[in-house]
Amino acid sequence: MNSIDTWEVAHIALAVDDLDRWMAIYGKLFPGRWTSVLVLDRPWLAPLTEEGTIQAKCRLAWRNGQSPTLELLEGPEGSPWYVEPGTHRLDHIGYWASDMQGQANLLLQAGYELEYTEPRSIDGKLVGFAYFRHPDGIRVELQASDERAAFEVWKDDGAPLELTWGHHAP
Repeated sequence: MNSIDTWEVAHIALAVDDLDRWMAIYGKLFPGRWTSVLVLDRPWLAPLTEEGTIQAKCRLAWRNGQSPTLELLEGPEGSPWYVEPGTHRLDHIGYWASDMQGQANLLLQAGYELEYTEPRSIDGKLVGFAYFRHPDGIRVELQASDERAAFEVWKDDGAPLELTWGHHAP
């Protein structure tokens, strides 16, 4: 069995209208603790858009202490994570990808389209994060498994999130 044969869930993500409110609600439901809140505001490659990029703005936090990890994302209107006030929804299922390009190719063959990614690529290969959307609406995220250790330190110890491709967040 090769690495593409095994798909390990990294997290389940909900888009929420009010990050603080939903952190309080889910904090009472699930054991563990919240990571520090990250703020993203950077351009991402978005080949399905006319412009080819999106300004990805959101606040997010992960709840550790359970499996899979719960990720909450709050985005302003126009963000991929925007939801109407008073609501929240399943946004995506994230998988650790030991072979980003191989697993991306499988998703593409299954009818998914590359929706957006950060960073764009390094030497023409996907690294970091890549989001795929099926025409039926479901979104899947691939998350480079070589960044897993950095996420575990951030989730468990509260240390800054420092990823090898240049993303650093307190």
